Amino acid sequence: MAMSTLEFGIALAALLAKTWRVFYVLANLRLSLVMSGRVFRLNVTNKHLALLGALILSFDALLVSLWVSSVSPRPVQETTGTTALTYRCGRA
Repeated sequence: MAMSTLEFGIALAALLAKTWRVFYVLANLRLSLVMSGRVFRLNVTNKHLALLGALILSFDALLVSLWVSSVSPRPVQETTGTTALTYRCGRA
């Protein structure tokens, strides 16, 4: 379960990066920020997108590790008989 959660995080990071690229190309963005009377261009590079993906994956890994450490699933063995099986299936 933890591995599939991390795989979904990888897919999320890739989708966000690709969505940003398509939006940037189609909207013909010229992002700039004015601070103290100076214009700063905001260029989002591959390095920035990779860092964003790494940040998303590290946050996802932190949440998964907290979840696994708090739940800590353990196998359960129970002795069952013929009546226990019928009661568990809903036939009384």
